[in-house]
Amino acid sequence: MLRIVHKHKIPVLVLSVIVIYVLQFLILPKCLPQYYPVTNEAWCILIVPLIVISLITNILTNVKIVGWAIIDLVYCIMVFVYNGKGFYGIGMRGVSLDGMSPIYSQELAIITALIIALALFAFQMFVREIRIIYLKTKNS
Repeated sequence: MLRIVHKHKIPVLVLSVIVIYVLQFLILPKCLPQYYPVTNEAWCILIVPLIVISLITNILTNVKIVGWAIIDLVYCIMVFVYNGKGFYGIGMRGVSLDGMSPIYSQELAIITALIIALALFAFQMFVREIRIIYLKTKNS
């Protein structure tokens, strides 16, 4: 199994991003509709799988920075193409106060998706550096 992961890094990463996206935007909103479009629990559903999969793939593979950038760009595009018109607050403008309700904005969806992708990329680079330092200290 690990040989497959090491040999085909990018396809494994693309598959993991697609699985995360399908869970976050297609399956879980149907299974847990009470948490959508925006709640604290929904934010956990968005963030936790991204962190866990990033950690696992960083541990199992030695992906170069360009690989992570490509994968995060794929995720960003998928989030922009379909985000449930406001799931996790993506693309929502305004606040729910005094009977007012937030509205969906396509432009804000682009910005939100990019912010998520950049934050994810920064986290992945942080974990990658920790892995590199660990491997250097382990081998010396």
